[in-house]
Amino acid sequence: MKGLICFLLSIALVCCSVPVLGTVDFLYGDVDQNQQINAKDALVILRVSVEKEYLDYSGKRASDVSGDRFINGEFIINAKDALLVLKYAVGKTLRFPVEDLDPQAPAFFTPFEADGVLTPGDQVDFVLDLPPGEDIRILQCNDLQATLLTAGEVCRDQYAAPFGASLEDSIFKYLDEAVAKAKPHLIVLGGDTVEGRFDDNGADWEAIVNHMDSYQIPWALVFGNHERESLAGPVWQTAMLYNSRYCLFASANVTGDSNYTLALRQGGEYKYLLWFLDTNGTNPAWIQNSINQDTICTQSGLQNDQLRWMKNNAAAITHDLGTAIPSLLFMHIPPFMAEDALSNYYPDYFDLPYTLNNGTDFGIATEIPLGSGSNGLKYVTEELNCKGMFFAHQHQVALSIMNKGIRYTWGMKTGINSYHDNNVLGSTLITVDEQTNDFTVKFLYSNK
Repeated sequence: MKGLICFLLSIALVCCSVPVLGTVDFLYGDVDQNQQINAKDALVILRVSVEKEYLDYSGKRASDVSGDRFINGEFIINAKDALLVLKYAVGKTLRFPVEDLDPQAPAFFTPFEADGVLTPGDQVDFVLDLPPGEDIRILQCNDLQATLLTAGEVCRDQYAAPFGASLEDSIFKYLDEAVAKAKPHLIVLGGDTVEGRFDDNGADWEAIVNHMDSYQIPWALVFGNHERESLAGPVWQTAMLYNSRYCLFASANVTGDSNYTLALRQGGEYKYLLWFLDTNGTNPAWIQNSINQDTICTQSGLQNDQLRWMKNNAAAITHDLGTAIPSLLFMHIPPFMAEDALSNYYPDYFDLPYTLNNGTDFGIATEIPLGSGSNGLKYVTEELNCKGMFFAHQHQVALSIMNKGIRYTWGMKTGINSYHDNNVLGSTLITVDEQTNDFTVKFLYSNK
């Protein structure tokens, strides 16, 4: 291998170099940091691999083009990296594997002729056309957590009693109330729709899908950490969603089961791009016998390939439209950056119960609002033109705050299954002003 690379290097050193247009702070493959990627960089990597040369952190980062730092947690620089750089220098590849792992790497998409139109199934998964003459209303309902067990039934971990009553009394009447209040154009379920280990036959999941379709309103959802515990498995669950008449659902070829995009268009104008993101994080003990066990990510948060998918798609959409339209992100588990945003302005949020009424910041929490994972999300929000993030997961938190141009909202729990606080039950209404395109958030407290 090394002999072959050295032979190729001797040829490539004479003629091969890929210049970089403009100036960038960092470029994978540019080991000597001269704004060019060429065979000299590959030669340096080869020398490093046999300990004939040593690099500082920046050099190691540029050399690890195979992405071992993101896979193994440390730089592993060897002949494989040298060969990848050489292939890049002679035009045999257009990108490095690490660029699909590093959220900070420049966006990449296959160039295409921009026409100013987002095509469903291409740059975006769905385009939802909304009637002109009214504000757009999006209803978020979270943590339904269906846990119904019939009398005497015992689930596989020997829990023998339901948290709530029937689906009608514990979930559906709260959904009905929320829909009646909001009169939404779109409904979003924010994850933990079912408590999977209580729904091994998938009956609760199917009942909720059918109930959502009964509204005859477009709806979407993200997976939480509990759905995949069901032995029915996420493949069966997603098949139910694909077969739904009103559910807008897709799943990109990245970590998780619910990663997709929806563009809101009104009067021919693209108003917002909605990102539905899977924050993973399932308990390994509860999926041991799942048919899809090997495909389930148990680590909480957005993974690097998801962030790269977001970054690349956002760049393609901006290229097509000639401008970046604002984005709203829906995910189940709040990221660390949401907790950081809260602590920046409200360091006393650990004191419970916590009530917030400060200008545009408002809400109530009777458990501590926390963030988990998604560490690289901060590197893509600007390129997504992110204006808002909406979460679920914590059943007794309903807070909405602004920080550095992004509104972070811990949405309300809908229904009484699992632990809850009757004073923090309801739904979340997001209203987009037709004229200004600004959005507002309002908590719709339940009267049930």
